[in-house]
Amino acid sequence: MVGGPRAAYDAAEPAFQAMASHVYWCGGSGSGTAIKLINQLLVGIHTVAIAEAAVLGSRLGVNPQTLMEVLKTSYGSSTMLARNLPRFTRRDFGGGAPLRLMVKDIGLVQREAAQVGIPLPMGIIAGRQFAAAAERGWAEEDFSSVVRILEDAAGTTISGGSSSEP
Repeated sequence: MVGGPRAAYDAAEPAFQAMASHVYWCGGSGSGTAIKLINQLLVGIHTVAIAEAAVLGSRLGVNPQTLMEVLKTSYGSSTMLARNLPRFTRRDFGGGAPLRLMVKDIGLVQREAAQVGIPLPMGIIAGRQFAAAAERGWAEEDFSSVVRILEDAAGTTISGGSSSEP
């Protein structure tokens, strides 16, 4: 996601292509950063929403694999669903993208939005969930570890094939 004069982008495009599989000229200076922050806002919101849905499913006795199978062909599908629900069920919170980066990015999004007078109620909620996870010591774990905040609040844990109730 690149912003700046088109001629500068065109000159540097070979270098960008060497660094990333998908390269986009987004418009004037700052537009690439703006789109990156918007993407991160959606990643954060989607992750918390998927965690919430998966915890509800767990409490209702829904098999996580069945949930994934159905949702991946439904309107509720997303890249974050495909990425995070398997991590939730495997309890795989190592590697990946550190949760601390999501805290930082959502904070940046919130500051930018405040500067232009745009409320972000869902972004604020997602940001609080990630901040709570970081406060629990999970800042270096993958951002999918935020699911544990919702699991703790619900008193249930998502497992590989069934729910685990208190």
